[in-house]
Amino acid sequence: MKRDWIRSPELAKRAFATFYVQQFAFGGKPFATFGYRRLAGTRDAAAAYRRKVFSLDAFAERFRFANIERLDWRDVVDKYDSEQAFFYCDPPYQTPTSAMYSAATRPVDWRELVERLLTLKGGAALSCYDCDECAALRDAGWERFDFAASSSVAHSSRNANRARVETLYVKKETV
Repeated sequence: MKRDWIRSPELAKRAFATFYVQQFAFGGKPFATFGYRRLAGTRDAAAAYRRKVFSLDAFAERFRFANIERLDWRDVVDKYDSEQAFFYCDPPYQTPTSAMYSAATRPVDWRELVERLLTLKGGAALSCYDCDECAALRDAGWERFDFAASSSVAHSSRNANRARVETLYVKKETV
């Protein structure tokens, strides 16, 4: 199946349709909302779309050896953990930024997640809002990087564009 889309016009059409719909989706819900956003200084939505299309080859190259699974995170770790593996973990954040986000996901047991990350044979990075459970990662020597961020996907004006600090923890041996 790896390269079947090349030989199958139907699979290629489905891939294109998925790409197109996702580019114009809002808030991670491609079939619930549709439109495009205007970036400051950008007037030509078609040009912005064309740039995304032209970046597909670079995207394909970057993800050529990546495995993307639709499994529970525990099953992914069980299946792939080895000294050659690298896990990028981006679980639902502890404080959802909108009702859409919290409704679409199950809560994560952060204590269990952190304990499991500490036992990995391979490398890992964890995106999160910093929390008490992450102290164990700091104590184990994981690198911590903080980034200023804002949320613009929100159902109420009180949450829109609220400043936040997002944190990335990286297992030190993989930095």
